[in-house]
Amino acid sequence: MNMNPSRVGKLYAARKEPLRDQKGNPLPCTFCHDLRYSGRMGAYEVLVVNDEVRQVVRGGGSANQLRAAFRNQRSRFLQESALALVEAGDTSIEEVRRVLSAGEPAAARQPVS
Repeated sequence: MNMNPSRVGKLYAARKEPLRDQKGNPLPCTFCHDLRYSGRMGAYEVLVVNDEVRQVVRGGGSANQLRAAFRNQRSRFLQESALALVEAGDTSIEEVRRVLSAGEPAAARQPVS
């Protein structure tokens, strides 16, 4: 996902199986009450329609021209915003991949490894 390893101290990994005591009995997590998440947060991509964007749209500009106008606003793409949450330890790469691939057909999705 092109993440900079020097900016990531620790990666969050969602638990795949419940916690267990010494006898193997499942233990509910006291922090999240076994919901396995601590809340919801959003990752956003916001394009402000300023004069430059208007000019590109009026002129029938390409998607690349719109991307350039977006970058000139010093904005972050959705994937960059989501990966910043991973770097902060607030979510997992698996969750980012799941959400960002939600609009793709099932055959095009890559399994999380």
